[in-house]
Amino acid sequence: MDDTKPNKKTELGYDDQARENWARFLYGKDRGHLQYMEQARKCEGMYLGGGRQWNEQAKATLEAEGRPWYEFNEIMPSVNSALGYQIQNRMDIAFRPRGGDSDMDKATIFGKVVRQIADQSFLHWHETQVYGDGLIQQRGYFDVRMDFDTNIKGDIHVETLDPLDVVPDPDAKTYDPDGWADVTVSRWWTLDLIEQRLGLAARDKAERTYDYGPDHGEADLETERNKFGTTMARGMYDAYVNEDGLKKYRIIDRQRWVYELTPCLVFPDSGEIKAIADMTKEQVEVATAKGAVAAKRMRKRIRWVVSTYSATLFDQYSPYEHFSIVPYFAYFRRGETRGMVDNGVG
Repeated sequence: MDDTKPNKKTELGYDDQARENWARFLYGKDRGHLQYMEQARKCEGMYLGGGRQWNEQAKATLEAEGRPWYEFNEIMPSVNSALGYQIQNRMDIAFRPRGGDSDMDKATIFGKVVRQIADQSFLHWHETQVYGDGLIQQRGYFDVRMDFDTNIKGDIHVETLDPLDVVPDPDAKTYDPDGWADVTVSRWWTLDLIEQRLGLAARDKAERTYDYGPDHGEADLETERNKFGTTMARGMYDAYVNEDGLKKYRIIDRQRWVYELTPCLVFPDSGEIKAIADMTKEQVEVATAKGAVAAKRMRKRIRWVVSTYSATLFDQYSPYEHFSIVPYFAYFRRGETRGMVDNGVG
């Protein structure tokens, strides 16, 4: 998919919000993400070996000259040693009482609950995966959010993202995402997955567009993503060509900070301010009964927009106080990231 598609505004409800999302995605790619993807792919090839430490052009040159190309992969065992060290030296999660009504009994209970959540969400497995991404490809990312598929009250769900899919704010220089203007994740979803994540209306809206494409990224001059399969030649079985229901749509999933006048509740005793939109009706009634005062204040909030190239599928305020994307950078210096492999390439 590229930025030369015909304007479908009159046909498909083409909207400005989707265009803004797409333009910001392109801006992030052009401001460094494409170069990052090339370096990350190179570093991963140096780690995996098996012929990937040499590019195809170098191989062809050596073969034409009758010279063999060899690999002495000392990077993989070095990185694996670091991964093993991380696995054997994981920090446990614990709470200690500090001020107020806290005591050791409450701290112990909180610690057990959090450790149970960590086990249920496979946090330590994801932690090692993200740590490995950081060592090999400079950057690793968690996606932490609530999931209501198996529990109506919600479970904490932790997912590991492909670093090549995550575009941080190119103008930011802080490690903490609270200092970024936004973060964008590029995803490829089928219609069934769009319906599962965003609802039937979003599926219908996406299906009316022509925004599906092959799940390789080459059309955008991007680096091909890792997957079990390989790129197939045209004319063969391909979900992009055949009507088999597996067409994939490029989804631009963007979370951005906005600063807006927001209805809030002010708690006189503590001075705390909470946005009413982040509270249930019952919570508002209880807080008001205890003396909380309604007011409007400028507040920093997260606007969450999910779109295809030409259609907005989701546009609401985030229910979370921070981005759901949590980064890990092996080495970080004011926006510059490095991994263990970068300096191991000879």
